[in-house]
Amino acid sequence: MMMKMKHIFLFFVLILFCVLNRQVYGVSLHYNAHGAGMHLMNANMNLDVSKNDFRIKSTAKTNGLLKMILDARSNFYSSGKTLNNQFVINNSYIEALSKNKSKKRDVNLKDKPNFMDYQTALLHVMYFSEPQDKTFQVFDGKRELSLTFKYIGQEILLPIPEMMYSGISDYYTLTISITKGKKKGWFFNRMDDKDNPPLHLYFASIDGINHKVMVKGVFNTSLFGEINIYLNKISDLGEK
Repeated sequence: MMMKMKHIFLFFVLILFCVLNRQVYGVSLHYNAHGAGMHLMNANMNLDVSKNDFRIKSTAKTNGLLKMILDARSNFYSSGKTLNNQFVINNSYIEALSKNKSKKRDVNLKDKPNFMDYQTALLHVMYFSEPQDKTFQVFDGKRELSLTFKYIGQEILLPIPEMMYSGISDYYTLTISITKGKKKGWFFNRMDDKDNPPLHLYFASIDGINHKVMVKGVFNTSLFGEINIYLNKISDLGEK
């Protein structure tokens, strides 16, 4: 049971580490995750993106019933150079914190020139001039993965209290395949199912932001059923 919950938490983190670009420094995104009628998780992403460089610091933590079962928090950091709307990463790490232990894993890409981390791949998607299919090669510090974003089409999101956006969105599926390294846990065992992609992502334009941002994410679990991730607030750094 605890091993399943651990991988559910890591999966939440993967989805919630989505980013946007704004032509100012110090933007903070606030997401929450809901499933089985419960508020299960919160995430906060602090961004500094300019024409020369970028830094992203994301934090996700369990909430409510999930926190009672697995009290955990994760930090994900990425930084690098910005070159013609392309992002070249030079520093990345993942830090997992629980009640009894803390683990930090550096994502070393020095010997992997064609790879990036999760956050940098998602940042590139934010900068698409037009919706498109795209595959990124990603290294997470343990395994090499192929992330394939497939554009399905436009979809209208209806207004709900949990989400700050309603209206037209670009709907993508995200299929993840391990190309090198071991699969571990229920999530990795189903990632290669092309007929049932693990992630369903919705991107939209929001006033004051020059590029699209993920406003909703959806995936299914055996324990909580369908999990919905919502963007519920955008603020400047330091604002609560």
